[in-house]
Amino acid sequence: MKARISLSVIISTLLLLVPCAAFSKQTGEDELTESGVDGKNASCRANYVGWAVGGAADGYGMILRTDDSGLTWSRQGGVGEIPDIDLGGVSAVDKKHAWVVGGQVILHTSDGGLTWEEQELPAEMPPDFELFAVKALNKHTVFVVGDPGILLGTTDGVTWTILPASPDLPLVNYQDVDAVDKKHVWAVGVVHSDTNDRSGLAVAFYDGKRWEPQVITHTSGADPCNAFIGVSVLNPRTVWAVGGGDCPPYKTVDGGATWQPVGQPLDAFDTNRVVAVTHDRVWVAHDAGVSRTTDGGMTWETSDTGCIGIYCHAISAAGTKCAWVANYQPPGYLYRWVDGDHWESQPVPSQKAILRISFVGARR
Repeated sequence: MKARISLSVIISTLLLLVPCAAFSKQTGEDELTESGVDGKNASCRANYVGWAVGGAADGYGMILRTDDSGLTWSRQGGVGEIPDIDLGGVSAVDKKHAWVVGGQVILHTSDGGLTWEEQELPAEMPPDFELFAVKALNKHTVFVVGDPGILLGTTDGVTWTILPASPDLPLVNYQDVDAVDKKHVWAVGVVHSDTNDRSGLAVAFYDGKRWEPQVITHTSGADPCNAFIGVSVLNPRTVWAVGGGDCPPYKTVDGGATWQPVGQPLDAFDTNRVVAVTHDRVWVAHDAGVSRTTDGGMTWETSDTGCIGIYCHAISAAGTKCAWVANYQPPGYLYRWVDGDHWESQPVPSQKAILRISFVGARR
């Protein structure tokens, strides 16, 4: 006798696959499903479009674009169009649309970066706020986070609002944000303190209605595991977070109901960014290099990159054979993972630090 499958099970399964199926359509050749890119078979296309942002130079913030997977980069904008500030966050939607943040500014392009438009922020923003990270789901739905406790969103790509937050959520210096859809958004950072800039791990979750705390710890400055800096959302259940020195990667597989450390710390200093491309295969950029795991974080392999010693900070990945990383300290350099086995340096037209990278079709 054949086993009977209930209608509710079928519907639940289909719902879980919706975000992943949509992502597959966006990425084209590299079929990204819930299980991600097959690291043994997926190749790195020659025409990935990406943006990188970083320190200001010559009177305006740095925005770089590539149309050939990072082989060549060109600077965009100019004095009067891009403010003279360091730009620390970027999220690429498609070859025409991207979002950039830094300081007290949100920038948007709808023509591939030929022009950039500064967004109007809510009037009730605190006077000394700073924006650190942006995640665009599409050209309309975008999330931006920063310090102190900045949680912004737009659903029309024009009107920005301060999103509601639970009274149980303390003031947090948010460092990163990622999402799989508008009801599954995670932001990570540091519990805010007037006396210590790193006072505890913080994870907040947005369900489309308001932000709620998931992880809140309070630590002293002597405890190196006292900050989350990067987050990567694989699907509505699986999320990774990384942070301060001697702090192992953290992971949830139940949508944030429980968070657990995975394996051992990767670096005695900061672990800066994380990108999960499958359940088992994850990239991490930290102050001592770039590490990757193929077994869900139980073991890690650190690969040789040029940014070792000058802080591997920004990372974007479209699979296990296709990734990019950049160094935090100037002069700015980008490194491309080639053929799934080594890094190659890609010089860029800037002597300033590169703070973030985002490629169209990548996990980040």
